[in-house]
Amino acid sequence: MTVMPGLGAPAHNSFGEDKIFHVTEGELLFLVGDDRVRAEPGDHILVAKGVTHSFSALGDSPAKMTLISTPAKHERFFLALSDLPVPHDPGDVQAVCKAFDQAIVGPVVQP
Repeated sequence: MTVMPGLGAPAHNSFGEDKIFHVTEGELLFLVGDDRVRAEPGDHILVAKGVTHSFSALGDSPAKMTLISTPAKHERFFLALSDLPVPHDPGDVQAVCKAFDQAIVGPVVQP
């Protein structure tokens, strides 16, 4: 995925999935539980299921990373979100989160 500077994913829980983020370009700030971690190309960030996490791209250029989720199903969550009209209605986002065992619990992590 490509993450534009200053943007990212809000703090959330994925209750049924473990995730590995592999950074390939740029620099990202991750929130994993209570820890804030800066990651650059070659770094891997592990997030166990149920742990609150967030990320944002640092610097002036986009960051890129690969997300591996197990068991495989997280792509269906992204597809369902992409089907929502923009701007997203918060109620619609909550419905998609509930359908895919996710919960948004806070804002995008910032430096």
